[in-house]
Amino acid sequence: MRSILKLAVNTAQYGRVFQDRSHVFSIKPRVNMEADKKILNLNVRGKRGNIVQVYPAVEYDFVPNTFEISKNDYVHIQWTGSNKNPLNNDGQGLPGTDRSNIVLLTNKTFDTQSINSFYAPLTTNGDLRVNYPFSLEKNGFMKLDDQDLIKLAFLRDNQIGGSLDELDDAGTYFDFGAKKVTSSGVFHYMSTRNNNFSNRDQKGLVVTYDNEFFDDFIGWNGGVIDFRVGKMSIPEGTINQLEHFRVDIKSLENVNQTELHAKVLMPNNFDKSTMASDLILIKKTKSVLQKPFKINLKLKRALDIMESHDLYRINNELLTKVDSKINDDNLEFETNQSGIYVVKYEKNYAILIAVLVTIGVLVIIILAASFLLYKNPSVIKNLRHRTNNLKRSMNNQL
Repeated sequence: MRSILKLAVNTAQYGRVFQDRSHVFSIKPRVNMEADKKILNLNVRGKRGNIVQVYPAVEYDFVPNTFEISKNDYVHIQWTGSNKNPLNNDGQGLPGTDRSNIVLLTNKTFDTQSINSFYAPLTTNGDLRVNYPFSLEKNGFMKLDDQDLIKLAFLRDNQIGGSLDELDDAGTYFDFGAKKVTSSGVFHYMSTRNNNFSNRDQKGLVVTYDNEFFDDFIGWNGGVIDFRVGKMSIPEGTINQLEHFRVDIKSLENVNQTELHAKVLMPNNFDKSTMASDLILIKKTKSVLQKPFKINLKLKRALDIMESHDLYRINNELLTKVDSKINDDNLEFETNQSGIYVVKYEKNYAILIAVLVTIGVLVIIILAASFLLYKNPSVIKNLRHRTNNLKRSMNNQL
């Protein structure tokens, strides 16, 4: 039996494109930048309009909204705007256009002495709870120079005359280029164009750290995070959902003025001569880990013959030993716990005592033999007589 079933398909629509979401991007080579330094992008997402008009997209926002980077790495600030937004979409500036810029927010004008900064001891610049920018003369956004601050505020390279107050005549694409981060701190910033003092504003946060950090989002399949002095290997099945893993590397200088140094490191004799590694801080994950992950760590130098090593975990000022194994200058251990890990060189007193005891026994034997021979000269004569007889016997045999 032959039957024809009909589908609700209009073949006249097959070749039509209702929403073109294709994009074009280019990748450029590094120029005058160290190969081992990271380059991180700070961009803008969203479009002009309120939450209803932009759906299913979002309103303007910097991305990542909380931008974290290490000192001496590079930040590349860039974004694309548009002149093709619907003319009736809400927003500041010429209808149909979207633009963005960056200026540092002013500091808080209310007392918050009782509130400790989440990023202490880093210096905080500006405050997200205010809606007014610093003047450019006092603007210290990421400690950039005056020309860079003017470029970020007025899109100077994309602005040739025209209206400046709402950046209508600036180009749609802005490229700040890759800039090296030269100072640490916390910087709260805004876009003056896209802030109408309501629930619609465009603000962001940049945190620059003195120490290096390495991070990645890893799921059930597992993964590897390579960092400067080692790597973290997360096996398959360790986590059931996407999780943020992060490893911070802190030198003794990074924690020199902290409670960690005063209450843990100094009392336990951790200094440059005894620390076999930097402080390795493993961030706590939100989810429970089903398996331990493996850490491979390169020590500052191989162990001397009279040395051993101990791996310690520091958590809430508590110092505990962790099992590990070592091969030359590489250390390996497994754990499923967050915290601070550090390797310490220890003098192997057992070997030292054994060597000293052995030397002492040899000295005693030599002294005893010398004393015996001195008191019994006939023993030496007998030895000489036997030696001469042995020589004559061997000569006769030959």
